[in-house]
Amino acid sequence: MNIAGGFDGYGATLRLNQRILWKSFLQCTFALSFSSGGLLSGRVVSGLSPIMALHHWVVALYPVVLTVRGDVSGVFTGNLTTMLNVGRVKASWRGNTVDFYSLIRASILLAYIDASLVGLLAFLVNLVFGQVSVESLSQFMSSSLFTCVLATFISLPLNCYTAFLSFRRGLDPDVIAYPVVGILNDFLVSLCYSASVTMILGGQLILVLIAALLFIVIPLFALITWYYRVDRFVKTYRVVVREAVPVGFVCSFDGVINGLLLANFIENIVHHPEILMIYPVLLNAIGGVGSSFGSVTTTKLALGYLDSKISSIHVMFNEFFGMLLSASSMGVIYSLLGYVLATLTGLVPILLSMILLSILVMFIGSIVIMIVSYVVGVYAYGRGWDPDNFVIPLETSIADLFGAMLVIFLSLIVYP
Repeated sequence: MNIAGGFDGYGATLRLNQRILWKSFLQCTFALSFSSGGLLSGRVVSGLSPIMALHHWVVALYPVVLTVRGDVSGVFTGNLTTMLNVGRVKASWRGNTVDFYSLIRASILLAYIDASLVGLLAFLVNLVFGQVSVESLSQFMSSSLFTCVLATFISLPLNCYTAFLSFRRGLDPDVIAYPVVGILNDFLVSLCYSASVTMILGGQLILVLIAALLFIVIPLFALITWYYRVDRFVKTYRVVVREAVPVGFVCSFDGVINGLLLANFIENIVHHPEILMIYPVLLNAIGGVGSSFGSVTTTKLALGYLDSKISSIHVMFNEFFGMLLSASSMGVIYSLLGYVLATLTGLVPILLSMILLSILVMFIGSIVIMIVSYVVGVYAYGRGWDPDNFVIPLETSIADLFGAMLVIFLSLIVYP
């Protein structure tokens, strides 16, 4: 069977199928076009660059809270899009299945757990490396909880709306959903984080603590009540919590290392703040490409179109190159839009450096992350686990870390 026949064009021979390639290119480009909105997130955070140079906990924690975004939103969106494609949930808010509502509650619980873990872990690691003092513990914990939990409550409805709308319009939610909601989540996280940092450094730490406690006590009481009434009997809830919590903890290490890298690179960012402005866009876009490729992989595994073998990656040949072409093209768009926004908002960016940085990061990063997504999905499925609880959280955290390393390394080369 060649790649032009059977299972809507999926076969066992490595051959070019222009229909599948261009379909992947166009849908991925549509999804990644929303990532350009991340320039607003980057501009919000780039305004904190002088503060970051004075208070290293601010720059050290920022990549960590972005990692929670990839974990919680990734688990929720990955499960939701697969469930839509296999018929386990309906594209509707009302009258949906038990699995759908349990998935929402499990994702909210995951946000609390992850925010607490990453805040504490980031503090301990930065304390060991001498980046912060003991007094910074309250800043790490309160800012992490405030940012991650508030952003999760706002973003979950947006995740549902995007997945439902794309499914109803005949688009593939595996390709569309996460890249779109990922950038919305980045913007929400950046706004919430900037607000928490401003309040803390403005001497209003008590307000952040009160808000964090309010977000914990009431929703957690509701989650516990629903657990004993419904969720302890639902397999989806148990599997998500059992598999996603350890994955979230592992992913948090990537965010912490990312923060350490940025903290040591902050002097360069102060001189070229456009780097920090385009930073979340590139990392989100790389993660978006990986999530699209990984979600297509998990759906094909669930439908039996793909064998759970690493060697079967040739079946994904057309999707791989369609998405890679899309990512490289969007690198140019991101740099041009970033240059315009930076210029209009008072920065003095270097256009050629921004273009080279964006193209190289998108091209190299997308290749690596798509391969990572495929390997994680196939390995998890072969072990009898739910790959949707592993693929997006792991690939987005790896994308954040690898993307940060690419941005830092390539910036030293392309910037004069």
